[in-house]
Amino acid sequence: MKEGHFGVSIIIYILTVSLSGLMPFVCAAVNDITPPIVRHSPPTRIMQGVKMVITAIVEDESDVSWVNLWYKVSGKGTYTGIRMERLDSKIYQVGIEVTKGFKVGIEYYIESTDQSNNEGTDGNKAMPYYVKIMEIPDIYRLTKEDRPDVKKSKRSWWKNPWFWVGVVVVGGAATAATGNGGGNGNNDSGIIIVE
Repeated sequence: MKEGHFGVSIIIYILTVSLSGLMPFVCAAVNDITPPIVRHSPPTRIMQGVKMVITAIVEDESDVSWVNLWYKVSGKGTYTGIRMERLDSKIYQVGIEVTKGFKVGIEYYIESTDQSNNEGTDGNKAMPYYVKIMEIPDIYRLTKEDRPDVKKSKRSWWKNPWFWVGVVVVGGAATAATGNGGGNGNNDSGIIIVE
């Protein structure tokens, strides 16, 4: 085949594919240059020892490939990435255990990539979101063994209020069975009295 015929064959092939309707689809996929839009409502503070749950809405022209949450101790170290779970077509969620290591606070941002490798973020490394961590008050932290106001010995059975409820009920039943205190001299209660 001559060189000139080869170039003409390529042009005819492109025109044929274009007219068949396949080419506009390919162009649309290639032309997606819009990054995903990531939105969420950040928590302002959270209690130490609980899970910090972040929920984000991610929207894009094409399908979203993944959404990651990047987090670290405030003002220290490097970011750790964790994949957010897809709950439905637009909502993603992840939870982080807030341990003692985060007592100065947590910095984080959310990053998403679509199928055309466009990246969208909510926050970033330079300007992350900040969450203040509240320490657990001492009253919740202490167990019964640690608390000075709780005696370590076991309670006696006679200190149990249910014991005294039982005494009153049984005593009242016995009194009623003897005919209002037994003033009439009859012994209908079934109790043998020896004099």
